[in-house]
Amino acid sequence: MKRDMETGVTGKQIGNAGSNSVARATAGLGAWIITNFYPGAGTGAKPIMSGANGNGTPGTAAVAGTARAWTEAMLKTAQQDVWTQGGNPKVAFMGAKQKGVFSTFAGIATRYRDVPAGDQAQIIGASDTYVGDFGVTNVVPDRFMPIDIVYVGDPEYASLAYLRNFRTEVMAKTADGEKRMLICEWGLRMKSERSWAAINDLT
Repeated sequence: MKRDMETGVTGKQIGNAGSNSVARATAGLGAWIITNFYPGAGTGAKPIMSGANGNGTPGTAAVAGTARAWTEAMLKTAQQDVWTQGGNPKVAFMGAKQKGVFSTFAGIATRYRDVPAGDQAQIIGASDTYVGDFGVTNVVPDRFMPIDIVYVGDPEYASLAYLRNFRTEVMAKTADGEKRMLICEWGLRMKSERSWAAINDLT
């Protein structure tokens, strides 16, 4: 259930108020980020908010653009724009593919490590931190998020909101078997979408 939650939080889907036949669903992080939204060329377009003057909740999903490679320049732009809008770019979430590309960025410092006599040396081929002009960004690989997007932002301005927290309900027995139902109602609370950036359409 928590894996499903993480998939929903990091997804691009817009919210759904629900009906008699369709379950309610929260909008994902990729649908909330509008101000600092970077699509690929071509038909790429940012999400659109419902309500007057762009207020409300995500109403129209983003349109995919032309895929392009993930670069250090994109990360620097996202850091700068998040900082300019009032946030601190403390974290960057990305899938396995983009994490591998991040570790090849030219700006990664060369490291040296003492190796005791008789021990094998270690090859350091990855990085999990980026120090830029606007602070330190911790890079977090996420196996449940879309593979073609990178989120950069300030965790202070996004959180989970629980309508009903995790609880277990006892259900009717079947013969000698006992049944339990795990219940939770939650949504992604975006406190300031300007404090996040979404780099979309990555190869």
